[in-house]
Amino acid sequence: MKRTKKFLSLTLAAALAAGMSLPALAAEETAPVFTDVASDAWYAPAVTYVAEKGIMNGTGGDAFSPDLTVTRGMVYQTLYNLAGRPAVTEAASFNDVSGQWYADAAAWAEDEGLTSGVGQGAFGGQRDMTRQELGKVFADYAKAQGAEVANANLSTYADAASVADWAKDGMERAVALGILSGSQNKLNPTGTAQRSELAQMLMNFSQISFDSATVTGSVAAVEKYGNLDLDIKPQALYDAGFELGDVLRVTVKGRSLEIPFCTAYSDVNTGENVVRDNQESDILVVAINMGNFAETYGVTVGDTVTFSLAEKAGYLGQYQAHQLTRTNERSDYASDEVFANFRAITVGDIAQGVLYRTSSPVNPELGRAAYADDLIEKAGVKTVVNLADDDEAIQGYFAAEGFDSPYYKGLYEAGNVIALNMGVDYKAADFQAKLKTGLEFMISHEGPYAFHCTEGKDRAGFTAILLEALMGASQEEIVADYMVSYENYYHVEKGSEQYKLISEVAVGMLRDLAGLEKGADLSGVDLQQAAQDYLTGIGLTADQISTLKTNLSTPIAG
Repeated sequence: MKRTKKFLSLTLAAALAAGMSLPALAAEETAPVFTDVASDAWYAPAVTYVAEKGIMNGTGGDAFSPDLTVTRGMVYQTLYNLAGRPAVTEAASFNDVSGQWYADAAAWAEDEGLTSGVGQGAFGGQRDMTRQELGKVFADYAKAQGAEVANANLSTYADAASVADWAKDGMERAVALGILSGSQNKLNPTGTAQRSELAQMLMNFSQISFDSATVTGSVAAVEKYGNLDLDIKPQALYDAGFELGDVLRVTVKGRSLEIPFCTAYSDVNTGENVVRDNQESDILVVAINMGNFAETYGVTVGDTVTFSLAEKAGYLGQYQAHQLTRTNERSDYASDEVFANFRAITVGDIAQGVLYRTSSPVNPELGRAAYADDLIEKAGVKTVVNLADDDEAIQGYFAAEGFDSPYYKGLYEAGNVIALNMGVDYKAADFQAKLKTGLEFMISHEGPYAFHCTEGKDRAGFTAILLEALMGASQEEIVADYMVSYENYYHVEKGSEQYKLISEVAVGMLRDLAGLEKGADLSGVDLQQAAQDYLTGIGLTADQISTLKTNLSTPIAG
């Protein structure tokens, strides 16, 4: 056996010292175009990455051969490429590599201590590799470069028992680092690996920050809306040197995500990921603002989540602009209406006194329920759409000591309140199905109408945008009404940079309503038609849409 020694190129050593991800070769101007890699294939970004970086080549002509089984020679050659192909000063001791295209890679891997061959002095370059062999090799190389991480819990995978004892530690570390992940809740450890999988693992590996502190935890609970509650406290991130406004690399289920570290869901725009220090309950949360993280990424209780630094202060400016302060004291607000975030909606063709939005008139959590209840009574509201609660929760509020929303209770007992218990992801099928039910309730009941969630800001915000667009309101009117909630709750000043930043959330919702890509220009878009198409898409008939518009545009008699 040869004496083990390190062959790190100057480029690699400098990158490690600077906290960069591991480099490969200099990027080419454009990546090769492979005719057998569809643009929407799950591995397409990884193939583009490894081709651009010179880590992997095609197999001849314009082919990448994503389904081709990988061999030991191929794997160690790509790792050698990833390391920058440092000079090899001594041939490998193996008896079967002389003259082979992977001879230098075999010598490098032997000197790195990554392989001792397959026995009887052979390297076995033509031998296929299983996924557990691949996971162990990558995990060992990551460890050699200084990546320290707590082992992942593999028990959440259905075939965890199939991982061989000799590969278990490596597979646990590979999963924890986000190098390797499963498919359909299986790791397939004994299955042979394909070139598409190797490309993905190489890209995942290249995103590891080797001199950054790494914090590892597990999912302790999945909240109602798909947010992940971790079994580690937020302080663990601060102890590792991370600060609010940093962008963290979060690895979960083999996915490597760059997510800002903040204190509130609203610190990021709708649909964006956030690592949240929930300071009220001292819980570390990973979530999507108005989305379902667990469902989106297939995460369950017990899954490992790893945090490392992606960019110091990379989100600090936006984080500071999003900082909002709200109290639950009536004396801090100018009026009952402002405190309760209560207002009539009169934009477009919506008649005066027909439609209202408000914070919850029944949930006492924010100290606003009694005020909102008084206001819907004064407005003569006859029908309420509760976006947030189910019937059990509402009855629990009624039974609680100090309950003080008698008007709401009367409406509920008369059958004029519908409880939808909606999630916050307005793109989800469940949200859309429940919204359809709520709108059908409005269609079949008389106004004036009020709708609310808890704050009357997010789920109610999307509902307002939809109805306002349906009734012909302009983009400016819709955004202005959305922002009133931020003026009410957080005293955000109209025209300020903070106002402009937050208003992009409403613009983003309008783009989603119209089926446009992020950043697309809304000028020239018929928002009313977009709203009608949306309602048709969630299952309302043309007659129902017509009745809804009539109900909202007809003044209340008397």
